[in-house]
Amino acid sequence: MTRFFDFDFFNEVWHTITKNRGRSFLTAFGVFWGILIFVLLKGAGDSIELKIYSLFSDQARNFMVVFTGPTTEPYDGFQSGRVPEFHNNDMEAIKREIPQITTVLPVIYSSLGDKKLLHADRTYDEAAFIGIDQNMKELNPPNILKGRYLNHIDVMEYRKVCLIGERVCNALYTADEEPVGSIIWIGSSAYQVVGVVSDKGTLTMMLDYPNSVLIPYTTMQKIYGYGDKISNVGIALPSGQDEVEEQVKQVLRAHCHVSPTDRGGLYFFSTKEMFDLFSSLFFGINFLTYLVGIGTLLCGMVGVSNIMLVTVRERTQEIGVKRALGATPFSIIIQIVTESLVLALLAGLAGIVVGVGILSLADFVLQHLDLAEFGKFQLQLQLDSAVTAVLIIAFMGMAAGLLPSFRAVKIKAIDALRDE
Repeated sequence: MTRFFDFDFFNEVWHTITKNRGRSFLTAFGVFWGILIFVLLKGAGDSIELKIYSLFSDQARNFMVVFTGPTTEPYDGFQSGRVPEFHNNDMEAIKREIPQITTVLPVIYSSLGDKKLLHADRTYDEAAFIGIDQNMKELNPPNILKGRYLNHIDVMEYRKVCLIGERVCNALYTADEEPVGSIIWIGSSAYQVVGVVSDKGTLTMMLDYPNSVLIPYTTMQKIYGYGDKISNVGIALPSGQDEVEEQVKQVLRAHCHVSPTDRGGLYFFSTKEMFDLFSSLFFGINFLTYLVGIGTLLCGMVGVSNIMLVTVRERTQEIGVKRALGATPFSIIIQIVTESLVLALLAGLAGIVVGVGILSLADFVLQHLDLAEFGKFQLQLQLDSAVTAVLIIAFMGMAAGLLPSFRAVKIKAIDALRDE
């Protein structure tokens, strides 16, 4: 019986493979090329997937943002083309009528207009001016560089305090000045700076932290004549309760007098839908990667199988002698399958090494490009993908050797010895 881990056994396998080096090389090249394509596609696909998810890593996974726009249908005494407005009581209605919802986020987008940000003798007029409450950090967790975030007391007491973005801070303050606790002027109104914020290198929704001035939305309503109006609404949805999303739509449409069949008026954007879309997209990319990579690899394995058939035919007498000396069919199968497996693994591992080398070189180039807007992009093959590639090679290598091994088993000793 063949001992699988016997040195002489593997020496014989290696001798058979290297006996005709040119043929073995050309056969292995098909496997090498197939696994190389798979590694490059999988490495690029995995890297893009990781980068996309990292850009949204700080986003709430189940959050809905509601925008307004012109209605397309007349409804409840209102003409089409009307732009609905959100009010404070709409937020209270959502929490009152849908008990599962505990967090509703008001946002007011204003404009500096002819107002400028002023500190000492420095001005800045390119910042976004936004009213929020303390719950904004749940949707968009900030990077608090100095100070603190807005809190519940700031909102309830209409405090004239503000958060300023990193870019705003750099425009209004010198490096040796302390912004927290200082006063800035927004037009004719003075605000105390309580914090300096930036993003975490990820994409944010509803605001741009580095270039924003954020004040309590109640303060903005009181000072700038908004009354109880709100620009947009953000809502934290409970996980695993998809029906709540539909209830939110029904409540807001009813309060804003928008027809249930109106395609305009209110626009709902769910982060859950966004992540579901990403999942579907990358599932398709992975499926295409495996389809192309394995398809190419399969062509290479067919070549391995054909060459092994030729090898079996050339070694008819050798196999016959072994059978005459008592070699079992199982030992013959093991030897042929092992030869096929070793040839496939050598070619496949070479393809993986070259593929990883190409990905590393491309990654080196990308690290030296100016991609600061998107953050660092790492192009590499994940460990699980590399393991998957090796398993695919091993499986297909053994499969490629089965047909030739079964053909070898059918060779009768007496016929083989007569063969010339």
